[in-house]
Amino acid sequence: MKQEKTIRLFVSIVVLLALLILPSLLNAQDEIFPNWKINPDKELNPNTEWLRQAKWGLFSHYMVHMPSGPVPEGMTGKKWNKKVNSFQIKKFADQLTELKVPYFFITIGQGGGYYCSPNKSYEKLFGPSNGKLSKRDLVLELGKELTSRGIRLGVYLPALGRRDDPDKQQMYREVITEWSTRWGELVSAWWIDGAVYQSPEVFKAYTDAFKSGNPKSIVAYNVGPVGMRRQQLVPVTEYEDFLAGECDYVLPTCANIPEVLAKGRH
Repeated sequence: MKQEKTIRLFVSIVVLLALLILPSLLNAQDEIFPNWKINPDKELNPNTEWLRQAKWGLFSHYMVHMPSGPVPEGMTGKKWNKKVNSFQIKKFADQLTELKVPYFFITIGQGGGYYCSPNKSYEKLFGPSNGKLSKRDLVLELGKELTSRGIRLGVYLPALGRRDDPDKQQMYREVITEWSTRWGELVSAWWIDGAVYQSPEVFKAYTDAFKSGNPKSIVAYNVGPVGMRRQQLVPVTEYEDFLAGECDYVLPTCANIPEVLAKGRH
């Protein structure tokens, strides 16, 4: 019961934030993105059609720590595996289905080094993970369940090896390739964070790795919020299929959020 309430609260917060932010972005898009327009003469990428048609979806971090934060003191591989094993996929998928969510993104891992999927290439190349790579493949199981319901799955991953030498980058691409080939068509999109790769050749090599299991999957490379490190609506690389879209604009919020959550209405 406690786990079910935790999952329901998790989904509720994500949905609430999406409902608050999306209308604000749509209403303010002319002000935030003055050059926002679609060129009707431009040939669009057919692999992104599902994303254009969906118009919205949910994106959530699932990790041992807060986004970009430190790993909690006392965290171990055993505790991480217990957390991953407790994830109730069917109940979570039931909630996404009830909300008619067209696609959902989940983190494979972030800077803390903990991942919700095993990877033999990682352990072969970088040594034993000591439980930091979960034994349960949460992405695989989630992909199967969501696909059976017509919900697409996307994954978040930090730009592994972004500042490393070519040999180490190749090792990371082997790790990515193992994940991609295992998941195949269950993963429709990749959202890569901190992608400050050094050259077009490196971007292409990583893109090939991400798409090795599903050539029709789409990739976005994030290098920072719009208006800071990247120009608005300008791709990071020619090998990017859609824009990452990170923004840090201050948007209107609901003053009743704490009250609503405290009363358990969601």
